[in-house]
Amino acid sequence: MEFLTRKYEEASKKLKNQLPSCGIEILNLKKQIVSLTEKETDHQTTKRNNGCL
Repeated sequence: MEFLTRKYEEASKKLKNQLPSCGIEILNLKKQIVSLTEKETDHQTTKRNNGCL
């Protein structure tokens, strides 16, 4: 049982160490999505405005 407890603690520590980098990666991906969405929205607005001029 001690072996399993030690393995659990090691795995738990490893995951806790990985968590911040995963959070940063998710944040960066969200920023990319927002940026791409804004560019697409701007592109569609420009197309509509050019058609109306």
